[in-house]
Amino acid sequence: MTTATWRKLEATRKVRCDRRPVPAYSGSGKRIVVSRTQNYVWLVRSDGTVRWQGGIIDNPSVWSSGTYRTGSVCGRPAHVRYNSDYSGTLRLDHFTRLRTNLCGVGFHRIPVRKSNGAQIHADWLLGTNLQASHGCMRVSARTASEIWDFTQSAVTVVVKP
Repeated sequence: MTTATWRKLEATRKVRCDRRPVPAYSGSGKRIVVSRTQNYVWLVRSDGTVRWQGGIIDNPSVWSSGTYRTGSVCGRPAHVRYNSDYSGTLRLDHFTRLRTNLCGVGFHRIPVRKSNGAQIHADWLLGTNLQASHGCMRVSARTASEIWDFTQSAVTVVVKP
């Protein structure tokens, strides 16, 4: 074991393993930053501090990395507390819409089955690439709620490869 490793193990101030630094070159000001490499999202306040962060599941083939905004588009609302998927069998809680060329994508809680209220996959899959969404960014119930509150006005969303 190296000296650096020992220093970290014996440090009086521990580094949390569930907190990650915001990716470099992700802009400034209030924004949401998504890293597809890390399968992770950060809600960044205007002063640069992180309000919330957590794992995601998305589908990079549906829309490109780049800069977007949250908000209403295609005549659809910016926020839908209990949205539905196209089949009508899944509930997408705390849906926050992204303004893209696709009207129906955004952030939402891992979908739950309307028939029994069970999530379609476990929270522990967030932050991995072991699942893929149909196009939205799936997050935990808490992260979906945090994004909902954070985006009561339009917010820039930076999606990094």
